[in-house]
Amino acid sequence: MARLKSSTLAFTVVTCMVLIVLCCGCSSSYNISYKNGNLTVSNESAATGCFAGHTNCNSSCVDLQQDDFNCGTCGKMCIGWGMACLAGNCSCKPGMSECSGRCADLKTDLFNCGACGHSCPSTLSCANGTCGCGVNDLNGNQRILCHGSCTDTSIDPDNCGGCGRRCFGGSSCLFGICQNR
Repeated sequence: MARLKSSTLAFTVVTCMVLIVLCCGCSSSYNISYKNGNLTVSNESAATGCFAGHTNCNSSCVDLQQDDFNCGTCGKMCIGWGMACLAGNCSCKPGMSECSGRCADLKTDLFNCGACGHSCPSTLSCANGTCGCGVNDLNGNQRILCHGSCTDTSIDPDNCGGCGRRCFGGSSCLFGICQNR
């Protein structure tokens, strides 16, 4: 769902930019294209002739080698998160890997952590291509794996200061030390 929303957002932004350029009241003809995530506007015109290396696609001059909406041929769109038109082919952007027909960041992808198809267990996250425990969002402390679950040993009364170090008698854990109330 998040990928669909980002694609929709990108399309909306491009559409708004096109409308702004078209509504500016300019008397000259402008060519608008979307290349590798960047909106470009030039005074090149299909009516007066496209620049060298560009092709007339539906009355717009485009570079078929890097135009995400006309990749390799007019009308061929590079669709999907992480996809871009590179050398006339829809490919994963640099730093991304193709895994089962989609682009993945092997450094952070839970289902392709470090390698295509290597999934992290649901209790772990993927950081720098390795499954492990992430940081506690509340205090920024690194969590560790204790008995199959990620925990912050600086505040967990069942694992205070380390795995299995339990605080007894209703004590709380603060900075990895059991505290009496």
